[in-house]
Amino acid sequence: MISVLVPVYNTDAWLPDCLDSIAAQTWGNWEAVLVDDGSSDGSGEICDRFASGDARFRVFHQESEGVAGARNAALSAARGKYVFFVDADDCIHPRALELLHSAACSGPYRMASADYLKVTERPEWESSMPEGGIGKRIVRGSDRARSCIDRRYDITSVVVWNKLMERSLIGDITFHDIAQEDALFMYRIYLELDAFIHLDYPLYAYMDRRGSLSETKDYLGKKSDMVLSDYLFRYASGDARLEACILTKAFRRYLTSRYHCKDGSMKKEQDDIYRPFFRQYTRAYYTNKEIPFREKLVFSVLYLNPWAVRFFMKLTGN
Repeated sequence: MISVLVPVYNTDAWLPDCLDSIAAQTWGNWEAVLVDDGSSDGSGEICDRFASGDARFRVFHQESEGVAGARNAALSAARGKYVFFVDADDCIHPRALELLHSAACSGPYRMASADYLKVTERPEWESSMPEGGIGKRIVRGSDRARSCIDRRYDITSVVVWNKLMERSLIGDITFHDIAQEDALFMYRIYLELDAFIHLDYPLYAYMDRRGSLSETKDYLGKKSDMVLSDYLFRYASGDARLEACILTKAFRRYLTSRYHCKDGSMKKEQDDIYRPFFRQYTRAYYTNKEIPFREKLVFSVLYLNPWAVRFFMKLTGN
């Protein structure tokens, strides 16, 4: 069985299309675990309506705990060998579960992923597959873990919604109640994987809409970056190379923030974001043998001479 996990919160305008796309799956052995996270717009009633018409839809209502709490509740209730996350305002290809399951079973893979479409309305899926079949490639877990750290990625690296995973792979990994909870969750999953299979074909439709939780203000976005970096470091489990990657990225971001400070209020804001992380991990940064001496030297000079940051940024074209 595949457990399709759907956190639901105030998405009544899109939810019926989402649930219809699940009901239309060519793979018949599935259940849909819908967690209504305190919706106030009728989304809960829509979930109940689908469940009354199809026993494969199971609904849980709870007080609002945020998307992390809703996903954790869905994980706890999942009964399938595999899990597949779907956001309540998105849709999936009619053959999504079938093709991902087939890919996962084509080798010793505990996870299969696919491309996605970015849409503003319900998509019209292609009825036939490409001539010659769907392209497949094997992806190393360690490479994707580094993508979660660097975060200059294809979005498919850090979201949970385009991936079919064995439930046993997830184990006791849960979602933390932070911004970018997907990235942290997937980072921990990648550390458990030697490799997985990816389909070069869109099987998921991501709804691009204003007002979604993925939209954040600049300040909150930077703040969440540093919170995420803190968690990434904690779960690096003493891997010096991963720790070096995390620290180098975060410390460079701290210097870059200085370059963009135009006045005193901005400087205070940036210090509020970056200083706690900087103070906590300074020793780890300088004692990490995987970070080149040159990197540490440049950071030290620029940190002690803030005026030089602007010159350095212009010189390097950043």
